[in-house]
Amino acid sequence: MRLRGAGNPAAHHGVHRMLNFSAGPNQLPRTVDELLLRAAKEYPDTDIPAWSISHRDSRVHDAFDQCIALVKELLGVPDTFEVLFTQAGASGMFKAWPLNICSWQLSKVDIVCSGHWASEAYRGLQELEVGDLIKIGTLHGGWGDVSYQNSSQGHFLYLVSNETVNGTQLPDWDMLPLDAPPLIIDMSSDIMMRPIDWSRVGLVFASTQKNLGITAGFCLVIVRKDLLEAEPHPLLAAPLSFQEQMKHRGGLRNTVNPLGVLSILYTLRWIKERGGVEAMQQQAAARAKFLYDAIDGSGGFFEGLAPRELRSTTNITFRTRDEDRREAFLKFCLDEGCVGLKGHAALAKIAGPHARASMYISTPIGAAEVLAMLMGVFRP
Repeated sequence: MRLRGAGNPAAHHGVHRMLNFSAGPNQLPRTVDELLLRAAKEYPDTDIPAWSISHRDSRVHDAFDQCIALVKELLGVPDTFEVLFTQAGASGMFKAWPLNICSWQLSKVDIVCSGHWASEAYRGLQELEVGDLIKIGTLHGGWGDVSYQNSSQGHFLYLVSNETVNGTQLPDWDMLPLDAPPLIIDMSSDIMMRPIDWSRVGLVFASTQKNLGITAGFCLVIVRKDLLEAEPHPLLAAPLSFQEQMKHRGGLRNTVNPLGVLSILYTLRWIKERGGVEAMQQQAAARAKFLYDAIDGSGGFFEGLAPRELRSTTNITFRTRDEDRREAFLKFCLDEGCVGLKGHAALAKIAGPHARASMYISTPIGAAEVLAMLMGVFRP
């Protein structure tokens, strides 16, 4: 069944010989790859390698300032919000955001329990509840379950806009009731891939290694300015403190990776050059359509693992209906150059062996086309 004898299928679709469907870190656009390879040898306007230049260098500061400006421009961030970067990635933000903006009162946080990463955040909030920093209010079973009729609402509503493990995504902000409190949104896997209704937001955060370059451990934070008036918790570490980062250009208080900063900058420029967030959203839908069409048109051989109305355009989860063929399908795809397709262990406990095709901003549409073709070849 292997196709390599007749030439690699990816080559016929203008994409890399090996196709990366990993959930993260992402693959970068080839033009960004080339720019970073150059910068690794010589940081722009210097003859110093990127790993040797000081993070206090004015050229690093300038690149960082441009990153913040582009985030504001591409996402249409209002002047009532601050844009900054912290360290420790999105998982660090599970506890960091309450330590930054909830310490002035016993804030009540309602949570949408939509999947794996919402559950991880919930566990972090439970530990803070023990410390009397917050109170966990209503636990909503899913995005469509949010309602404040006959119940008191919290100070904030926490949600994950796209669940990478489950392959589900909030279809539209309008799915949430208008009387919901300010939203705290983990957008790690669909930032820059959908517009944001800022009138409903208190804080958005996103790890940067999926749609914003290569800097694993870095986290974009966009927070409403009035929330920064809260007194941070005294045990909050400086690299995670919004107020501390704001004193240093929005994220340069601590040692940062200059090459990583450039990766964010070059990726944001690439997004802008190709039409911005709206274009990224359209391309995501087009990529996902190839795979969902292959699943739905397989006569039942493949089955999607997400409800149709909540299907993610970023992380497509599916399996063969026949349990005996699941591992064979993953091996077949790997042999044909599709890497990173094995699903997350948390979902495997429920669904068994399965595939997860993660397709972030820079995934070529041809990659989705190749995988859909391979699905057709594998099934009878």
